[in-house]
Amino acid sequence: RRAQAQQEEEARESRRKLRQSHVEARAAAAKENLLPEPETGENTLELAIKLPSGQRLIRRFLSSAKLQAVYDFVDAGGHVTTITYALSTSFPRRTLPPSMGESSLEAIALQNQESLTVELPPQSP
Repeated sequence: RRAQAQQEEEARESRRKLRQSHVEARAAAAKENLLPEPETGENTLELAIKLPSGQRLIRRFLSSAKLQAVYDFVDAGGHVTTITYALSTSFPRRTLPPSMGESSLEAIALQNQESLTVELPPQSP
């Protein structure tokens, strides 16, 4: 039993290290891709992003920017420590998965001062 428990602990630690490595690589790539924050103007949206910790991030994006820019902003700060997550709108509730990353914020009908939530996948045992 002790050997099995040790193997399980080693497997959990290995998964944790792999997840951490993935998150760090994603953050580094996002920092390279992140464009400067635009000045307030006619073609900008200010978005509020609620993190799993309850913290809120607020940032402006061009309405022509891709959804990937929002993901890059979240990733660059290292705020999400899971391998996968999705953004969602509050009302009406819509999930904006990473696969929509090439869509412009305008095309997916995000509005100025809209709130987005970081949704984490269900925890695995």
